[in-house]
Amino acid sequence: MNEKIANLIANQPTSITLEAYKMPLSEFQYIVRNCPQLIEVKIWSGVNEWLDELVLLPSLKILKLDSLRFSQKGLKKICELKNLVHLELNECEKITSNFFSELVNLQNLETLHLTDCEDVEDDDLKYISQLPNLSSLFLQRAYITSRGVSYLSSMKKLKSLEFIYCDVEDGMLKLHDLPSLEKLKLDYCYVSGRGLQALSGFKSLKELEISFHVDYADNTALRYIANIEKLEILKLKSLSKITRSGVEYLTRLNHLKTLILERPWWGQSGFKILSKLMHLNSLMISDARLHDEGMSTWSAFKHLRYLEIGRCFWMTDTGIKYIASIPTLESLRLFNNSRITEGCIPYLYTMKNLQYLRVFACDHLKHEQVDASNFQKTIQITS
Repeated sequence: MNEKIANLIANQPTSITLEAYKMPLSEFQYIVRNCPQLIEVKIWSGVNEWLDELVLLPSLKILKLDSLRFSQKGLKKICELKNLVHLELNECEKITSNFFSELVNLQNLETLHLTDCEDVEDDDLKYISQLPNLSSLFLQRAYITSRGVSYLSSMKKLKSLEFIYCDVEDGMLKLHDLPSLEKLKLDYCYVSGRGLQALSGFKSLKELEISFHVDYADNTALRYIANIEKLEILKLKSLSKITRSGVEYLTRLNHLKTLILERPWWGQSGFKILSKLMHLNSLMISDARLHDEGMSTWSAFKHLRYLEIGRCFWMTDTGIKYIASIPTLESLRLFNNSRITEGCIPYLYTMKNLQYLRVFACDHLKHEQVDASNFQKTIQITS
């Protein structure tokens, strides 16, 4: 056995990542049989014969498979791993409904990630919904419709549900009955107007991420979001039709602590309103039409500690002056902001609570130009 494998076994790892195309089956068998303590196994470009060996790992709880073309025997072997808690299948082919019908035997499974597994269809979600302890479900590019999504409404322990490039449509109307759901992600999904309206009914939701490809990518979407009373983290991407009145809805979110905005294309009055989010701790803005004027009210932030601004090409040194007026700010990250210059450095020195500053890819401002000794507190400055 080669030296690399001998060293791996000698270290008695609990987690390994292996690339099947670089390793013969005999070497994999040797590793498995000499590492019974393994808890996590990740296999790239796997082969079905390797799955036969996994049943020899009594402590295996986390399995991640990437780019594997399954045989029926291989799928069956996965369903024999009774102790699995976390299963990820990425870009895997030939996943059949028979597999999902047997997957329900994994009574301890808590997390299921299916990424670019295009064989997943509506009826498969019916079987997934029967996993009694599943708390996290991630689906990307699955061929599902609202009929499949509706099956998930029976999952009483589901806490996190993420859809990427899926046609959720009206399926949301059923999901607001999920009593434990705390995180919902709708990224590049088709969601109908009626589906978005259902957001108002999510009583336990604490984290929401939503991007375009929706019928109502405008003020209406924010009106429904504003009714999610317990929401703490909100990420909005490419909602291009939002106006000042739409942003006003966000001020109803009394528990909102983190707001992430990617490509918010509203006017400056909308950015001014953000300072009314009185409990906000973290604000991240990127690819925005953010001018200095939009930050002129930000001194009103009372609890903001973390601010990140990137690729906002209209912001100048005056914008940094407004940022420096935020009294509670502790961490500031600036990246790809081409119009700020070394002229903003004196404003940075006035920030009484700043402890971390990152300046990255800003053409006319380098982190080396900022002198840490000129700050009132000890500060870390990086690029």
